[in-house]
Amino acid sequence: MTEEKDFSPFPLQRCLGLPVEQALAICRAAGQEPDILYTGERAAQTDFTPRVIAFRKNTLIAAYFRDGDPREEA
Repeated sequence: MTEEKDFSPFPLQRCLGLPVEQALAICRAAGQEPDILYTGERAAQTDFTPRVIAFRKNTLIAAYFRDGDPREEA
């Protein structure tokens, strides 16, 4: 049986919108090691950044976003 972790929502709230690596640094600094759940159908390509879009209990929920300049229309 797995032990249910009791995480304070404070550091997790601060992570919304941040890249996953930055969010993990904030959580670790607060002594927490959350799980990460990736959602969506985008592949993890090099031009996509995983960002935190939500949190539930001890889990950061992330989706991939294209960062940078929009492509120019031809």
